Amino acid sequence: MAFILGAKAVEAARQSKLSKAVLKIIDEAPRYPEGTGVRLEITARKDLAAVKKLAAVKLAN
Repeated sequence: MAFILGAKAVEAARQSKLSKAVLKIIDEAPRYPEGTGVRLEITARKDLAAVKKLAAVKLAN
C-alpha cells in the first residue's frame, strides 16, 4: 500500500498511535515535491490496522 503524505499529514501521523515500525518507515521514506512517499507492505491481517490509521490521517490532513 502506498501513500503520499503532505507535511501536515506526516506530523499528524507522528502524533497518532502508529507503531514505532510504521513511524520509522515514514521517517525513512523518500521526500518528493508532492509529499513523503510511504510504502507499507501488508503481509498479515494485523498490518491492516496501520493502513487504516494512516489512511484516516491522510484524509484528515
